Amino acid sequence: MKTLMLLLLFITAGCSSADVYDVLPDLQAEETLHAILLLDDQEDERNHAYLDALLELEKSKPIDVHVVEGTEAASAAPHLQAEELPSLILYENGEVRMHMEEESDYEDVLQEIRAEVSRFVVDRSSESF
Repeated sequence: MKTLMLLLLFITAGCSSADVYDVLPDLQAEETLHAILLLDDQEDERNHAYLDALLELEKSKPIDVHVVEGTEAASAAPHLQAEELPSLILYENGEVRMHMEEESDYEDVLQEIRAEVSRFVVDRSSESF
């Protein structure tokens, strides 16, 4: 029994040492704003507001979109402070800039993402001076 508990401890410790880059290596790109949508199933109606807003923004804004589904979403969630699925995270240089869960209105999602993308653009332009 003691051996089993030690084994479980080592397995658990080994799993927690992994980071978000193990699950989503594309996030290592610096100077990029990443939108990460974590979800169980793309067909779930709860995801539509997020997916539609990201499609709209991807056309014209400096944002890299990552849709992560199923077990990969479950693996990435703890590293991105996501407690529920679906979750939308805006991520830059190792930090979560924005986090949304349980939002279902397309306009609200779009407005919040646009506001954070605008802050990102302002931050980038002020750093270049």
